[in-house]
Amino acid sequence: KSSRRQHGDDAKSKKRRRREEKKGRRRTKKNGGEDDGSESSSGASVDGEGNPVRRSVISGKRIRMHVEKDDDDVVRERARKEMLQFMNAAL
Repeated sequence: KSSRRQHGDDAKSKKRRRREEKKGRRRTKKNGGEDDGSESSSGASVDGEGNPVRRSVISGKRIRMHVEKDDDDVVRERARKEMLQFMNAAL
C-alpha cells in the first residue's frame, strides 16, 4: 500500500511540475520572450528626434496621433455638434 501512495504522489508531483512549467512558458510569451522587461532594439521605432513612434501592427505604417484640421473639418464638426444637440433635445 505504501508503494502505491508513493507512486500516486510522484504522479501528482510530476503533473504539478508540468503545470508550473507551462505557466512559466505562458508568462514568457506574454512578455515577448524577455524576462527583464526591456524592449528589443528591433521592436522600438524612433523618429529623427529620438521620440518613440507608434506603428500599425498589420501594415507597419506610422500611426499619426494628431492630424491638423482644415476649415472643412471645423465646419463639419460644428454641424455634427448642432445635429447631436437637436437629436438629443427631441428625446
